[in-house]
Amino acid sequence: GSPSSCRPPDLALNPGSFPQVADLLFARWGLPIQTYTSTGEPSTEEEALVALAAALPPADPKHRFIMALRRFRKQRQARSTYVRRCTVEEPAGIFVYPDGRVRSTWNAHVVPSGRLSSSAPGLQNMPKRLRRMYAAAPGHVLVYADQNALELRCAAALAGDGARYVRAAALF
Repeated sequence: GSPSSCRPPDLALNPGSFPQVADLLFARWGLPIQTYTSTGEPSTEEEALVALAAALPPADPKHRFIMALRRFRKQRQARSTYVRRCTVEEPAGIFVYPDGRVRSTWNAHVVPSGRLSSSAPGLQNMPKRLRRMYAAAPGHVLVYADQNALELRCAAALAGDGARYVRAAALF
């Protein structure tokens, strides 16, 4: 569920408000402060939430709230970074071409290792579940190429060592 569905019934809370979340976790619930922000406030960043959740039993409503808050933040970030910018309806649909399609820009000389990278939008960093929102144009196919251990795989293939190729692929 969402963080708001896990909150106590008498508490109005905006899960996107760091001060409100900090007030709930540390002032009202008395949970231990894990770290502080650069301004000296108790942190409600991901690292602090992970530590707080780990210290609570999974059945505890506070644990469930923290886990729901983490999911909410991840989904909000994904929506802001990938979904909103790739829709025609949103004014921020900056990656949409006039024909309504989204095309990434491929960069060959940006990454020091020489691998390809993409930007506008950066498809390599996109969560796999969101990649499904992309579809090939009629009559075309969409190819996903995993570049993990690309050098190892190429070296094994060039050496004719199929066993090493399989082991290299299995590492990732």
